This record gives sequence, C-alpha cells and structure tokens, in this order.
Amino acid sequence: MVTTANTTSPELTWGGMMVDKVHPWWTPLNSWAYIPDVESIVEVYGEMYGILHDPVGRGWMAHRATLGAQPYHWDEVMANYWRPWLERVSADVGIGVERPDGS
Repeated sequence: MVTTANTTSPELTWGGMMVDKVHPWWTPLNSWAYIPDVESIVEVYGEMYGILHDPVGRGWMAHRATLGAQPYHWDEVMANYWRPWLERVSADVGIGVERPDGS
C-alpha cells in the first residue's frame, strides 16, 4: 500500500510506505487535501517493487500489515467505536438505537 503522509495515513499505513505531501488544497468539503510529490511517488513505488520481489521483504511487509490490522476486526470496531458513537448520537437527538439482537 502506498499512501500520502497526511490525515490518518501515518497511523494506518502498517505494511506499506508513504509519499510526501506537497501542495495543500482546501476542498469544497471544508477540509485540507494534499497533492503528493510526484518524485516521491516514483521513489516509493521503486522501493516497493524491490521489497515485494524479495521473499523476506514481502513477508516482513505482510507481517506488519497483519499486525496493524488486527485491532480493526469488525467485532472490535463495532463494540468499541461504532456502538458507543451511535448511542451518543441517538441520545443527543432523542431516539433509541435498536440492537441487532432486538434489545
């Protein structure tokens, strides 16, 4: 995986590499986006090509990706993040949240 070095990408690029951000751009959605550096993209893809064609490098990258993704198992995300957020929002707007088990 190749991502840009901004927003959540540094925390979520476990088995890949990041390219440099260069030009900030204010989007119509009222948030910043960045146009990545083209030379950095070329360098990172070259490096990734070398790593992925080496069995040891490929194994290392796969291992890092697997370890990084483990906390994001669907049940974990639902229980620890999504459900509490839905309950907080429903309390704010005055509606209940029906649980999948009907309770």
